[in-house]
Amino acid sequence: MTEIKANITRRAYQQPAAWSGANYRLMPDNGVNSTHWTLSAICTGCSYWSHGSIDPTNTQNYLAVALNNQNGAVSRPSDPNSTFSIHTSLGRFLFDFTQAKQANFNTVTKPK
Repeated sequence: MTEIKANITRRAYQQPAAWSGANYRLMPDNGVNSTHWTLSAICTGCSYWSHGSIDPTNTQNYLAVALNNQNGAVSRPSDPNSTFSIHTSLGRFLFDFTQAKQANFNTVTKPK
């Protein structure tokens, strides 16, 4: 399985740059079979806000999503600096962060 991890950031309507502040630690439950693949990772430095913050105790968090499902793949999928076409669909969804808590997070994410 080839794992491609990349974060991008942009504050304007232009091609985003690779975000160098992210660090990933792969978890042991990664795998691939004939129909699915899984990639579990702990990411530190993956979130950045120039204004405001996210409250993990809030049950009403709106998150944004932007998709490009019409203009093909990125130009070089293995390169975090690869270019891609502008998104064709925008949306947002409501997320309850309180439902995403892992009671024994420190135990299950402890390096083995």
